[in-house]
Amino acid sequence: MGPGRGSEACDGVGRDEETIKDYPEWAAICNERNVNVRIGPGTENAVLTAWPKLGPGNEVDVTGEKRAPNGKLWYRIRIAGIHTGWVYGGFLDRR
Repeated sequence: MGPGRGSEACDGVGRDEETIKDYPEWAAICNERNVNVRIGPGTENAVLTAWPKLGPGNEVDVTGEKRAPNGKLWYRIRIAGIHTGWVYGGFLDRR
């Protein structure tokens, strides 16, 4: 496994290997406890440590979406207007 993959933690901001263009941003609320924010879509990507895990009621902006290799939908999020990362779609509800 290369850097930034697997169970390794990453203290930087999420990476965007490809730009998500013309995605209509929307507000979301986390519906689960201890949700990891990752550097890419899928659990094979490192967890961002620059921001604590999300919890019920935490608000984020959804700025993109992508399917992980297993076909599950992940959302690119922005936290507090600063940090960006990826969260599994089942953990967010549209606000």
